[in-house]
Amino acid sequence: LGIAKGFVSGPLVGDTVAASLSAFREESDGYHHDIVTGEDDVGGIESTVVRAKLLAKPTDSARLLLTLGYMDRWDGDTTPYATIDGNAVARLFPGAVFGEKPYEFTTNREAFLDSTAYLASLKLDFDLAAGTLSSVTAYNETDAYYTQDADASNLDLLYYGLNERQEDFSQELIFSSHKQGRFSAVGGLFYYRADGRYDPLDVLGAFAGPVPVYVWSKQVTDAYAVFGELTWDVTERLSAVGGARYSDEKRTAYGTFQFGQGPQPSMPRIGEKSWDSFTPRVALRYRLPQGDNLYVTYSEGFKSGGFNIAAVSPIPFGPEDLKAVEVGVKTSPDRRLSANVAVFYYDYSDQQVMTVADNFNITANAASSELYGLDADLAALVTDDFTLTAGLALLHAEYDHYPDAVVLEPQIGADCRCGNANVVIDASGYRQPRSPKWTLGLTADYTHDFGFGPLGFSATAYHSDEFYWDSNQRIREPAYTTVSARASWQPADSRFRLSLWGRNLTDEQHSRAIFLLETYDGISYARPRTYGVGVEYSF
Repeated sequence: LGIAKGFVSGPLVGDTVAASLSAFREESDGYHHDIVTGEDDVGGIESTVVRAKLLAKPTDSARLLLTLGYMDRWDGDTTPYATIDGNAVARLFPGAVFGEKPYEFTTNREAFLDSTAYLASLKLDFDLAAGTLSSVTAYNETDAYYTQDADASNLDLLYYGLNERQEDFSQELIFSSHKQGRFSAVGGLFYYRADGRYDPLDVLGAFAGPVPVYVWSKQVTDAYAVFGELTWDVTERLSAVGGARYSDEKRTAYGTFQFGQGPQPSMPRIGEKSWDSFTPRVALRYRLPQGDNLYVTYSEGFKSGGFNIAAVSPIPFGPEDLKAVEVGVKTSPDRRLSANVAVFYYDYSDQQVMTVADNFNITANAASSELYGLDADLAALVTDDFTLTAGLALLHAEYDHYPDAVVLEPQIGADCRCGNANVVIDASGYRQPRSPKWTLGLTADYTHDFGFGPLGFSATAYHSDEFYWDSNQRIREPAYTTVSARASWQPADSRFRLSLWGRNLTDEQHSRAIFLLETYDGISYARPRTYGVGVEYSF
């Protein structure tokens, strides 16, 4: 594992123009074992990120910030999957071999993610007599090729090659008023357009038929919004906030099939849906004499629907609505102790969930669900050199009403777990996927300047309670704990800093992703124990 990072900034034209440039490079070996070839350390990552910023202040009342970015990533660690309990349809075919243990896999073609992204944004701020007018323009373009062996074996049964392209453009205008007596306000307009496509999505292998199938599809999004918020200082300590947002979004889907290779076909329009929503927000905030804040907030949210353009048929799904209440306190009784504690309640209607149809992951709507819990962040400065921080999350998340949940159940023969089938169950009362009942993070940090230079030590422990990866509570992730640590030393009167670090020091084997299809149950494990040394230099 090798990581190099650099950052430089400084003025270009006096106090008027400044610039910065940052770069990041990562190279690492993989940690998977191909049981067909016998090769170890398969996969790996090669990642490059470059970002440049230009800041200009042509006048005392105007400010310009231009940001340009480039990202390139080849990732061979994301896509290899082992089977869960050996459940794979490939068992039905002679000569099939598939991974069943952590970090092992098989494939008949290379599995990887190769992506390149370009981004640009321009932020303009103008100080006016009544407030500040800001304009934010942003553009993003991503080109990615993602491959996946969908049978998890050495046989050429089903294989996906996803040629993904995404273009996003957004424009936002925001006006923030100066405080007028007891009142202040924020308002704005927002526009967003996205063009996401598969050109094409390759479906290869024996299950695809005698010739490959190519799915050419795209989804175009046009979204508009107007929003505003008013803050009223009722007293010196009590403030009331009221706001609302009106959203209007349209999704249009295009697509066609192509059997065998050939020039790109035209993509006719195959569906169009529009939604609009009015979402209010109200809040009360009370400032105690010692500076602590108590608050209560009610808000509503809206997430538009769309089309599953990666599926064989572009199945539409509806919007998701949310009503949320949060009550919290931000307190710092003295400079050595601080805490942020909040309790929350979320009520979802037509919640969007992930399911599977025709060996494609698609989005569908559940009936309703509710979540409630607690988030707490604590920090204690035990001494001037020693700090403890902790984060605790308690969560109750279950489907309130989900009578027609489409889930996967294994097809079990006399001596074979041979893939899955779609079945319909009543998942009402079931826990939602990826929702542990509690998680806890603890960090200890010690830094002291000795005569030979400052030494630093830090350690972080994270614990997650058990949870399920799927809606029918079939794939369970046991509780796990990870530990990481770092030690650093900067020699006296030196610009160098040396460090020794380790991650997942207990070598905990826990999954980071699950891939469930009719053809198999797949599991990808998080990186095992890693450690290394670092060298930093400050100019």
